[in-house]
Amino acid sequence: MLVHGSWHGAWCWGQVAALLRRKGHTVLAPDLPGHGADPTPPERISLQSYTDSMGSLLATLSEPAVLVGHSFGGVVVSQTAELHPEAVRSSIYVCGFLLRDGQSVWRHGFPSPRGPAGSPPVLGPDNLMVMEDEAVLDLDRSVVPEGFYYDCTPQDRRRAMKLWKPEPLAPLRTPLLLTESNFGRVPRAYIQCLGDRVIPPAAQQRMCRLTPCNPVIEMKSGHSPFLSEPRLLEEHLHRLTYELF
Repeated sequence: MLVHGSWHGAWCWGQVAALLRRKGHTVLAPDLPGHGADPTPPERISLQSYTDSMGSLLATLSEPAVLVGHSFGGVVVSQTAELHPEAVRSSIYVCGFLLRDGQSVWRHGFPSPRGPAGSPPVLGPDNLMVMEDEAVLDLDRSVVPEGFYYDCTPQDRRRAMKLWKPEPLAPLRTPLLLTESNFGRVPRAYIQCLGDRVIPPAAQQRMCRLTPCNPVIEMKSGHSPFLSEPRLLEEHLHRLTYELF
């Protein structure tokens, strides 16, 4: 099951899903509530609504699923593995937030404004646009193409920008509730994207040190390998499907 990240929807997995299906995989790539074509209003969305939707999909399957989480999708994968460990065969994080118990993306995922000098991070405070009255978070759209899609084709970049949607706030602010007995028993792997301008490689490496994954695979892509390197990403996911037990 392919889980998209913030501001995205199932659409971002289209190429990878098609390649996996050609190799015989059953692939689900859902829109999380409020994303893509799902009409749920942002003010009604919580992290629990994400995991409830995931749990409902897992219940339709005849065998445990491999969950793949990109970016914020990593949070959804972790909490789903905690709540439904018997239905999750393994978890794969693609430059995803691999947070620990009690952490949230809001408090632990965004870079500090007091970080080292240099170019401001894409998710830095100057680019984040909090709209409390609409219960969403957006980004300064001028930084998105070069931040998220700099190594993608112009066509994919234009399509992604057209489908971009503001992100519901509540799930970003909700701490994860994880235990070693549930989340900890699900095998996990991590695909680090070394050209990532959104979640810096150093942050990905730190998360893997604090919550070890085996294996850890490196790609040279930016934050959107499902668009820039779909065949290579599919090859990694295909192999990991059979390696992680």
